[in-house]
Amino acid sequence: MYSKITNPITGRTVAINGKLGKTILRNYINILMGGGRGQIPIPDKPIFLIVAGATGSGKGGIPSLLLSQVTNPLTATASSWMNANGTRTEWVKALVDDLVEHDPYYKHRLDNILKGRQLCGSTDLVTPNNQSNNCKDTRSIKKLIDNIQPETYDAFGDAYFSTRTEMGCKKFMDAAKPSCDTINDIELTTAIIDKRNIVFETTNPRASWLFDPASIEPAALKILTEDYHIILTFSMVDYTKLRERNKSRASEVIYNYLHTGRPAPYPRLPDVSVEGGFKNKYASIKKNLQKEISAILNINSTTPKPTSDPSHVANYYNHINTIILYNNNGAPGSMNQVVNWTKTSVKGLSGNYTNKLGDLLKAVRRYMTIASRSPLARAVKNPWR
Repeated sequence: MYSKITNPITGRTVAINGKLGKTILRNYINILMGGGRGQIPIPDKPIFLIVAGATGSGKGGIPSLLLSQVTNPLTATASSWMNANGTRTEWVKALVDDLVEHDPYYKHRLDNILKGRQLCGSTDLVTPNNQSNNCKDTRSIKKLIDNIQPETYDAFGDAYFSTRTEMGCKKFMDAAKPSCDTINDIELTTAIIDKRNIVFETTNPRASWLFDPASIEPAALKILTEDYHIILTFSMVDYTKLRERNKSRASEVIYNYLHTGRPAPYPRLPDVSVEGGFKNKYASIKKNLQKEISAILNINSTTPKPTSDPSHVANYYNHINTIILYNNNGAPGSMNQVVNWTKTSVKGLSGNYTNKLGDLLKAVRRYMTIASRSPLARAVKNPWR
């Protein structure tokens, strides 16, 4: 949840519930700009911002970047970043990982893996003949990650999913067996019904389950389809950089957990090994992104081609108003928008900059590369061949 906003004149952050903060929010966005590649006018509606990207891609930085890339915000017309009643100005972040990574049960499971089972010690879950003190610094931990046995990754994964689906988040509800998934769904549904501005983070660019009547309250589904401006964003990073970033991030958070006593969020360890299929997972995400872009633009074209998608999936595609792709292959803080598309029929829009399908797919191929020239890499580059 975001409580501050940057004053574009002074560069200082101000509280969004203060007089100045509300003024900036009311007038903040008329045109979003990015990378010199176009403009996206935003209607006066609450925003449902889908922030997608692989683990470690930096997708969490998209909301603040989106807010910072504006022109003349103080002279713009009333924007969608404030709700119609003017009282709820902050964003609600819907991310089940936040619940898991702050949960005491998850911490208990991590203690068993990192300390009781001696991840950094001798021979339990890691390469045989591993010596003690392997976690003395982040460099040592990063080297250790290259040699971790599959059982260690499985232990981290089991701790995460056990917390998420069974044992975690008990403090939030009185039900006998609540889950973090349930809590997150309740918070998301409540935010939609209240017409809050929502940031929804996901790895998979397809979030069509949100439009499945079996997965969402009817009242929330009606509001989502009728009253929201839905933006799909994706953070693109090539395979080699993404793998290194995940290793570096895991090394840092594990070190902090073991040595600095820092509070939550508690660390996760994504399986970045070749044997664990990291490249295959990356390729799958890239392929899904290409398919989602094609499907969204097809259903919003003047002559859409027939598809076999379930009705709720087609409904999801039809309600995506904007697509924004970001390149995050550079140094930290250098993520930039490279291409965007906005539906021309959205009420309140004018002067749209519409990119063709080829521009969007070209950006995916350019910024999500797989260095290997294996059959897998060639297949992902053209998944329809």
